[in-house]
Amino acid sequence: MIINQRMAKKWWPDESPLGKRIKQGFPHSDTPFREIVGVVGDVAQEGLDLPIQTEVFLPFAQNAGGAFTFVARTRLDPMSLARGATAAIHRVDPNQSVAKVQPLTRSLAESVSRRRFTTLLLGLFGALALALASVGIYGVVSYGVAQRTREIGIRTALGAGPRDVLRLVIAQALRLAAVGLLVGGAAALLLTRFLQSLLFQTPPFDPSTFAGVGVLLTGVVLAACANPARRALRVSPTIALRMD
Repeated sequence: MIINQRMAKKWWPDESPLGKRIKQGFPHSDTPFREIVGVVGDVAQEGLDLPIQTEVFLPFAQNAGGAFTFVARTRLDPMSLARGATAAIHRVDPNQSVAKVQPLTRSLAESVSRRRFTTLLLGLFGALALALASVGIYGVVSYGVAQRTREIGIRTALGAGPRDVLRLVIAQALRLAAVGLLVGGAAALLLTRFLQSLLFQTPPFDPSTFAGVGVLLTGVVLAACANPARRALRVSPTIALRMD
């Protein structure tokens, strides 16, 4: 028999499995011992999103199966070989049925179609949540700065320049944004455990995604501060002092 690397590492981690003899089934069964003559790479037989299990491969003469899967490598359109491959099989056995002839790319796509649909929905909901969060942050911060028009007028009347006022408003807003990003980032890290069950060969924590979202929300906060603060600076200090 031939075994996969997963089985070799599990049962013979520090030695070569070649030449070892093992039996499948119960110890007192009639199944004969078979010698390991080779080790092959691991194959995701049950799906790309499932863990690879230990596997053995037996010669057809010793263990005839009921179904076969043939794989053909070509530089041409894979489906252009379908008719020729089917004809070659029928020349060996005219009564042999041939089903589900398809490119390997389609087979891989079908194996992850459900997970892909789920992650697509999560991505759309995540984009929608990010858009709503951006609009909400902009509205709240902009309203808070607009409410400080009287304060800005007082500071201007006391001699504060436009840059001083903008620096003060933006610094206070950025402190709040930093707290929000820290809390939101920590919550997102906890939720990556849920996302890990939907991914395979992909780490759930992506620093570029976290950094991109943080930069985007920080930009929203800066824009929400700058626009109303500039409008407040254009208001005459006398008029600003009279505002409630």
